[in-house]
Amino acid sequence: MDDLISNLPKDVRYGIMERLPLRDAARMSTLSKQWKEAWKTLPSLVFDGEFFREVLGKKRYIKLEYTNIVSKILLQHDGPIAKFSLHIPRHIQKHPDDVVLWIMNLSMNCINDFTLNNWKYSSPFKLPSQLFGCTNLTVLKLDYCIFNPPSSFKGFPKLVCNYLENIHFPSDDVVGSFVAKCPSLEKLVIQGEDGNDELPNLVINAPNLKYLTISSTFHSICLDGSEALSSVSFTLQKLVDQKKKRTRNMIKFLTSTCRIENLSFRKHFVKVKISENTADSVEDNWSCNLSSKFLQLRSIDVRLNSGSAEELKLVEFLLACSPVLHTFNLEFFEELDVDDKMKMSKKLMQFHRAFSNITVFLIFIEGKCDR
Repeated sequence: MDDLISNLPKDVRYGIMERLPLRDAARMSTLSKQWKEAWKTLPSLVFDGEFFREVLGKKRYIKLEYTNIVSKILLQHDGPIAKFSLHIPRHIQKHPDDVVLWIMNLSMNCINDFTLNNWKYSSPFKLPSQLFGCTNLTVLKLDYCIFNPPSSFKGFPKLVCNYLENIHFPSDDVVGSFVAKCPSLEKLVIQGEDGNDELPNLVINAPNLKYLTISSTFHSICLDGSEALSSVSFTLQKLVDQKKKRTRNMIKFLTSTCRIENLSFRKHFVKVKISENTADSVEDNWSCNLSSKFLQLRSIDVRLNSGSAEELKLVEFLLACSPVLHTFNLEFFEELDVDDKMKMSKKLMQFHRAFSNITVFLIFIEGKCDR
């Protein structure tokens, strides 16, 4: 009887191996010559945290074992590597030089999906310049790295998704300059857990960008040139002096971008500070007129801190300027008694709504919260 497992089509064998943890995929290579060949030419290599926990266990010489395992697999590999994911464990206090060599090797391998997950409590990993020569990248995910493209960087013409978490940017204009050199970019996520790494002035000019998530500490955001945006989420991790004019200009831009369908403001973002010496009123900050409309906005998620006049004016503005809005999730961090909750609910019910059939969810978060 023919060996049905060994005679499976090559793409089916690849599909099975890619769905298995890397260690189990390696074990599959013992089944037959065909499976061994599939293992040696597997286009997806994922060295994630689970892989190293299983392989390294409680071995004594963690750093040596770590580099030996990855180097051995890469040395035996024969063929292009389309996807490569690497987790740098917390035991590796000083990043081995081998990591740089692996990335250099990948830069010559037509890689299109690269992930580097560095353990946060070690030191940030300085990305080698060779990574920025991987012009076939379509997905780039980085965690706890120093992100500083070399002056020779020409861009990633095929990059579609970019995830940057806990990244150290050496200068204010790095993000804007990088994004401008990625013309195919559709999804951009910038996240910082503690908000200590400030991005003073963000400039995002990406004509094909559809999904934007920023959770960090920033002073202003400019989105001019990003007319394709359909989903936007801003989380201001720390309260800083917002550049009020630029914030209003950003809201004006969002209303002029008719494709926005999902909008999220969280933490301190809606706390736009008003100077005691300015003549601007609360109404001036979130002015609503016939020319300001979110024509396709269907879902809004806003997290307020106290329900101040400024914050409620934002809510009123969004309700009045969203003619096709279906769902509005509104969360309050401030602890309110029953009477205050009722007053807040009644006040919100009095706001004019551009679309009468809107479902508003009021969520009052009890207890202390990290604001």
